[in-house]
Amino acid sequence: MVANAQDVRAISHARVKSDRFDARTLAELLAAGMLEPVWVPDAVTSGLRRRVARRAALVRQRTRAKNEIHATLARALLGRCPVSDLFGKQGRVWLSEQQLGEEEAETVAGCLRQIDFLDAEVAQIDQKLRSGQPARPTSAG
Repeated sequence: MVANAQDVRAISHARVKSDRFDARTLAELLAAGMLEPVWVPDAVTSGLRRRVARRAALVRQRTRAKNEIHATLARALLGRCPVSDLFGKQGRVWLSEQQLGEEEAETVAGCLRQIDFLDAEVAQIDQKLRSGQPARPTSAG
């Protein structure tokens, strides 16, 4: 059984701290009906949570790469892109036409490669989420 940490705070305030004493206190609280079990997700739900967390991490990485390109453009004093999506087709054409120093051009090119890779990874996860394909349970989960 998994118990809510708020419910077992009595253990943290005990004068005697040992695994044996804590286990006895938990057993007494459980026997007295003072502990409510906490819901533990099944393997499929845990897998889905990991997949969604992975997607969120990829999106954060992609945002960092995009922000780095925006910062590079600001350092080069290029201003704003005339199209609404700098990373769409027209925006990338505009970006490729800009005169950048060697280091800035390398930064932009590298970030664009990262964005393309991360877009593909996010799309793959989105497809799996849409299809309802369950994540494979792991022995650790």
